[in-house]
Amino acid sequence: MFFVPHDPYGLINLPGQERFVERVIDYCLNDTWFNDYQYHYPYLLYYAGAANEAQRIIRNIWVPLFNEGVLYEGVSPKPPHNPWKTHYTSNAGWLICSMIGLYPVSSPPGQYIISSPSIAKAVIHHGNKSISVQTKNNTDDNIYIRSIKVNGKVYPSYMIPAQRLISGVKIDLEMGSDPAQGLGSLYIGSSDGFVLNADLVSASRLECTIESTAADATTKIYTRTKPVKVTVNGQEDNKWGYDEADKTLTIQSTGTAAIGVLSM
Repeated sequence: MFFVPHDPYGLINLPGQERFVERVIDYCLNDTWFNDYQYHYPYLLYYAGAANEAQRIIRNIWVPLFNEGVLYEGVSPKPPHNPWKTHYTSNAGWLICSMIGLYPVSSPPGQYIISSPSIAKAVIHHGNKSISVQTKNNTDDNIYIRSIKVNGKVYPSYMIPAQRLISGVKIDLEMGSDPAQGLGSLYIGSSDGFVLNADLVSASRLECTIESTAADATTKIYTRTKPVKVTVNGQEDNKWGYDEADKTLTIQSTGTAAIGVLSM
């Protein structure tokens, strides 16, 4: 059931998926050899509220498995991984996206996860537009994203759609060493809808627009305190859920929805 992870939330909620984060981490550390759909596995951790673990695996463990960054490069896993050498040409695509810190996820197609870059700066030229990713305090110890700015403005979300990237953006990432810090006290952790925009109006108020790609969209927002009010398209919403243990707010929306979250 991991083979086509187009429905990450559905996958996580399947019977038998207890200890999902722990089991995915174990698999990534001990039994992956860069074959088929295994590239997606650490990025699935974003949907489970474990972005810090995903960044650690990608930055410190998976990217260093490669030596040259060329199309035909193979990976020679060491025990306990399977011992054969793989030469999948898709290794190169996975590697360059992961090194830059922009990875195309499968849910929804056309959205990117912002992850921990292995390089200090990258610029992708797209006609007369460009996508720039630049880091601050990016060292071997500072591998976790502490804050994101898009075109100079705080961007409280790990996800950004391709349609926004190709319009030309400058992404600034401040890095840190604390895996528990995340992006602060209020931000979008993941969504299977397009995050068309995300704005931290104040320390206690987040506004975003989510476009569902199917019947509805699930959006998970990290908030250190339980929200006092949630609105969808200007109307107060009472269908949301809050997990006190994970500090995660879950919102369902349809179509293109303007969502507001007020915490205290």
